[in-house]
Amino acid sequence: NVTGVQTCALPISPFSDIERARGQLLLPHVSRAVGAMLKLRDSEMKAAASLAMLDQLKSGVALLDDAGRVIAVNSAARNALEDEDGLRLTALPGASSRARLAADSPALQARLNEAIRGAVQPDITSAAHFSHSLAVVRPSQRAPYVLQFSSLPASNEFGSGADTPRAIVFITDPSAPLVIDQSLLRTAYGLTPAEIRAAEALASGLSVEEVAKMRGVQVSTVRSQLKQIYAKTGVDTRARFVKLMHALAAG
Repeated sequence: NVTGVQTCALPISPFSDIERARGQLLLPHVSRAVGAMLKLRDSEMKAAASLAMLDQLKSGVALLDDAGRVIAVNSAARNALEDEDGLRLTALPGASSRARLAADSPALQARLNEAIRGAVQPDITSAAHFSHSLAVVRPSQRAPYVLQFSSLPASNEFGSGADTPRAIVFITDPSAPLVIDQSLLRTAYGLTPAEIRAAEALASGLSVEEVAKMRGVQVSTVRSQLKQIYAKTGVDTRARFVKLMHALAAG
């Protein structure tokens, strides 16, 4: 005993031929089970990561199964649907985890159902990038939602097995405030914090007078800031300024 630790040798009984034969029969099944478990786990992790990424989008997104039922929505879609401003989710009896997109009027509901059918059961002879687009009028009188429907392949990163979605719906709210990437305005164009606030307000469609009233400053102050914004960003018209702001919008 070199290390000073008492050791003893345990007798090793060799496997019998029957035990070895049983092991050889069992091993492939264990191997396949472990392999399937790892693949399923990998698939679930990828799906979870992909669904989490949808929450980073500014536009609403809903995923539909092969029956046109909603499997999942991102944060933006959830907020829009919870407003129930012309578009909402309707729970399905006996399917607690599934729901359907619902519109206010029967005519609009029929068009919505048609668009969903075209996305989950596409006509392979006339496939398009987006199978259908639809404007949903809102009781609040705000700009209608714009829905775009697109089919997904039978195997995709958003789910696996029975939870694999077959179509994706993009829900755009034109009335949502424009979120400008302030860091770009500051680092690329050298706008001051006051000019950035003015640029955001003006890009949202407010007039110079409205921006001045909202911010509690003189109209001449906003006009001066707008002049500086134009000079720093290299634009010379309101239309080009708005186009630039939309191009720099976050998300």
